[in-house]
Amino acid sequence: IVDLKRTVGPGQVLGRMELDTQDGQLGTAKAIRPTELLFIDKSVLQQLRNTYAPLSNQLDRSEVIGNLRAAPYFSPLSDFEIKWLSDIATLVSLPADKAIYRRGQPAQDAFVLRQGRVRIEPMSASDTRWISAGSVFGERSAIETVYRQATATTETVSHLFVLPADDLRTII
Repeated sequence: IVDLKRTVGPGQVLGRMELDTQDGQLGTAKAIRPTELLFIDKSVLQQLRNTYAPLSNQLDRSEVIGNLRAAPYFSPLSDFEIKWLSDIATLVSLPADKAIYRRGQPAQDAFVLRQGRVRIEPMSASDTRWISAGSVFGERSAIETVYRQATATTETVSHLFVLPADDLRTII
């Protein structure tokens, strides 16, 4: 038995993984404060997905799963763990020359670059490196709960998945 914990915020989906399995309930949800939930029957949800493409896109995590599965860093993870990570991943788009994080900041997230180019600048300029699509970065600081040792800046318009450190530490 694996104990996976995560916090779900307003507007986020809970129970998405159960939609992909015939095994039924995969876990238990517990509210830590007064909470309002909208329960949608599986058959009604399917009708909504067929009618509203944006909802279908939000619930269909196959692209996220594919991007995570393609990253060598996550290759040791099981299909269940990859699906779990896909459930917590948030896709963000950033313009060129935008700092993703700065040296000295607390590490709260790790990132998977989906598209674009990012410059990682440690204290020594000679150690500057560039990463491209499919790369995982910021994970070491996030997992070890330390301050950032480098600054990460987009060089082009970039799309990246953000993985909250607390959730990532549960899996890795």
